Amino acid sequence: MRRIRRGRRFSSSRNWGIEELENWGIEEMERQGRFVGRARELEVYKRAYVVSLEIHKATLAFPKIEQYALADQLRRSSKAICANLAEGFAKQPHSKAEFARFISMAMGSCSEVETWISYAFDLEYISKT
Repeated sequence: MRRIRRGRRFSSSRNWGIEELENWGIEEMERQGRFVGRARELEVYKRAYVVSLEIHKATLAFPKIEQYALADQLRRSSKAICANLAEGFAKQPHSKAEFARFISMAMGSCSEVETWISYAFDLEYISKT
């Protein structure tokens, strides 16, 4: 079985298999005690959306030279998390493998955001306050 490793920002450091990712959407619905009709209703989507808005606002203050480089990369990768969650969720009824693939891409975008944020900290464009 192919394994997908979860990032450290998530609550668990265990490896997730494709079968577990395929069942994730169903488990989320059962946990909430109701059917989730749209990705926007998922807690992970809501949190990612808020973070992407905060990143967008923060990057507007980056130096002009970074507006089409680091700032743009940060904005695009943070928004890609939500976009991949939404697209994968929409494809879930048709293809569990596609759903797992899009969740994996969302996790990859999350790692990309972490990398760009590290650059922004090191370049002192943002601070931890």
